[in-house]
Amino acid sequence: MKVQLPDDVLVPLGFTREDSSEQKNYSVVLCPTELPTDGAMSMTRLSTSWFNKPAFSYVEQFRVSYRRVAAAAETVQHARKALECQPFMFGDEGPYTPERELDLPPLGVDAQFGVCYTYELMRICQLVMSKADILARMTFYGPKDADAARILAKAGQATAPLMTS
Repeated sequence: MKVQLPDDVLVPLGFTREDSSEQKNYSVVLCPTELPTDGAMSMTRLSTSWFNKPAFSYVEQFRVSYRRVAAAAETVQHARKALECQPFMFGDEGPYTPERELDLPPLGVDAQFGVCYTYELMRICQLVMSKADILARMTFYGPKDADAARILAKAGQATAPLMTS
């Protein structure tokens, strides 16, 4: 999967890549709900992280391929249920409170959805998008006043054209 967000998108915004791609078994959205399409995921689940320490911000990209092509777009639709999630705990942290759907420009993918959560002084926003059998999820963690929508839009616009298996 060559769906990794290029470093040159986030570096001008003050971010530095923390690690290379690592195999991870993350959930698609923070809301602790098992999605009906989770079983259609392949074994390839990669994560990459970028930090902006002076701005107290962090961007994480998770990407996965699906054994059934339609399952990727279905997963994006299931992810919308995160808006209905009640305030919830994630591990020992919380409560996380879903805010609203994150309004992002169309990114030229089969399906996309964004949501933001608040946790104490932090804002966590996620962009979930799919094309063919690939799903990419970008998560922004930062102060409540940070421009999460702008950062996720830039990341999505750079990643969408790479989404081919």
